[in-house]
Amino acid sequence: MFMSPHNLTALLSNALPFPAAHKFNRSLTGAQFAARASMLNGCAIKLHRLAIERSSRAEVRDYARQMAEAHIWTAEALLTSVQSTHLHVELYQQPDDRHHRRLEALNLVALPDFDYDYIDAQNRLYMELIVLSEQYIETGADKALAFFATNTLSYLSHHLQQFAPLAGADCQ
Repeated sequence: MFMSPHNLTALLSNALPFPAAHKFNRSLTGAQFAARASMLNGCAIKLHRLAIERSSRAEVRDYARQMAEAHIWTAEALLTSVQSTHLHVELYQQPDDRHHRRLEALNLVALPDFDYDYIDAQNRLYMELIVLSEQYIETGADKALAFFATNTLSYLSHHLQQFAPLAGADCQ
């Protein structure tokens, strides 16, 4: 199952604040959205696989395993959406230079700090996917991709908020 809210809350408590407003007016084509979403989703798979290898806590490894599997399904859903729109776009799942450097840096983190830094990296990556999805929902023309973006936004927003620390809660 997922990591218990009490244990994950301790990791999330200062990892990344959820932004109040982060909408942009940048217009994205379906091809741009699909390519970027594919790259970010591929980064998420690599991130979670790294946690499976490096975390010293069984519950973090189990959580990472579930998330890696979920992102593999997300890649399939994106491919299906792209095919239904008849876009001719390559869906590369390899990280760009910036994300590659982040993954490499996480790989070098000391083991006692790894779990916290992993959750922080996950949240930052998920926020990128959320912003990208919101941008496409606002400006995108392809209904299948907008549906994918809406589902991605809903899933990731719920995922980030389900373990968010409660205001004033005592985290132990």
